[in-house]
Amino acid sequence: MNIAVVGFGVGGANILKTIIDHKNYNDKIKIHIFEKNEELGVGLAYAKDTNYKLLNVHERYMSLNLDNPNHFKDWLKDKNKDDKKIEGMVPRIVFASYIKDTFGKYMENENVIFHHAKVKDIYKEGSTFRIVSDKGNCNEEFDSVFLSIGQSYYKDSYNLKDYKNYIHNPFPLNEKIEGIKDGQSIGIIGAGPTAIDIYRYLRNFKDVTYPLYFFTKSNGFSPIDIPYYVDDDICSIDEKWIEENKDYDGFVELEKVKKQIKDDFAKYGHDLTDTYNKYKDTDINAYNMALKENDLGLSFAQTYTMQLTGHAALIYNSLNGLDKLEVDNNYLEMIDFIVTKTPTITMQNIVEDYHKAKIKVIKGTNDVKVDSDGKFVVTSDNEEEIKTDVIINAQGFEKNLLSAVNGDILLANLYKRKYIEDDVNGKFIRVAYPSYKLVNKKFGLMENFYLNGMWAGGTDVLNNDLRSIIKSGQLAAYDFMDKI
Repeated sequence: MNIAVVGFGVGGANILKTIIDHKNYNDKIKIHIFEKNEELGVGLAYAKDTNYKLLNVHERYMSLNLDNPNHFKDWLKDKNKDDKKIEGMVPRIVFASYIKDTFGKYMENENVIFHHAKVKDIYKEGSTFRIVSDKGNCNEEFDSVFLSIGQSYYKDSYNLKDYKNYIHNPFPLNEKIEGIKDGQSIGIIGAGPTAIDIYRYLRNFKDVTYPLYFFTKSNGFSPIDIPYYVDDDICSIDEKWIEENKDYDGFVELEKVKKQIKDDFAKYGHDLTDTYNKYKDTDINAYNMALKENDLGLSFAQTYTMQLTGHAALIYNSLNGLDKLEVDNNYLEMIDFIVTKTPTITMQNIVEDYHKAKIKVIKGTNDVKVDSDGKFVVTSDNEEEIKTDVIINAQGFEKNLLSAVNGDILLANLYKRKYIEDDVNGKFIRVAYPSYKLVNKKFGLMENFYLNGMWAGGTDVLNNDLRSIIKSGQLAAYDFMDKI
């Protein structure tokens, strides 16, 4: 029997581990790994880069062992890595070492075959699958395929990719950003975690011409991480709670979920909606005030939503159709906003630079063009034109499938064959829950063909989270291995 895992970042490595650890695994099962990058198990997120590319969540939420939340924390202690922290956060390259230590023995298994190749096409031939890569057709037939392709490529909303001095993919920072010449004016498109990594690198390693511009369409930076921690078990909603609250049809009423969240917050004297409304349209000064006041409401909301999103997919897929629609329209954005944080010291530096006029945030950005001198001209709703020599892209990854098929040959071929289809208004790829099998109009539920990770975000909601990647990969692997 042959199994293919396409993409071998942390998600693919976890699928490999889950298959080999399964009770039905035997030495007749060959697992073929297809990965174009030389560095295995880390993906784009944790690939080799500067130490100043940091995790933006605390180590208790970065365990690769879901049964032991302290697994990563204990590893840091055992390997004497705690002193490697910068601004109190763990560098991503340190987490990469943890990944390799955790999954290394599975990669060395004699039944694992690595193909350093970019997969271009996958197609069914009877009951099995064939794979075509940039190295040619693979001779093997595969009984199952796991797509763990992770992030696709960065958005290019303003069609700048072909222009000089536009840095489309900013990673690795120590290569892409290092080429900026001293004295060049710089603009960053975006203000999320990628923009924060870029800012931190520029501040520490480049002689920046100020002001440094952040161009955003709507909100500015994510809320500041308040360094105050409440009890670990503040969120009552978990797998047991969901099972106990299902109705006759197997659904959990959204009103019950909302009431439990409200009750959990009220127990500590806080309110999620009030906290969101307080910060959703705010500015840098408000985050500075939140830190000075040690806003326990924000701290509680951040900790609570981190715990809640660990069960987000299960909660979301336990709701009926109308309740899911209400969550889509009213709550996903709120939770995503609260749970995404800017590390404390980084935000303190941003506040300091903001008051020194070293940075400027331009909200309502509506267009970026290039003039005859090669300068980038940025227009917004409430500012006159701003010109910069360099633009660094930090818009995040393309999640719109209908856009991605124009730039990704594998997605294009899968879409052409009608194996994949968009899930939510052109975004994501449709999968079933909890199996993570592909679903489409032509073939229905595609047996033994699985997808997890970012592209499953219409089902695996709020899945920009390591725990979601681990859980979805395990569920997909269990679905196949349980049948052997």
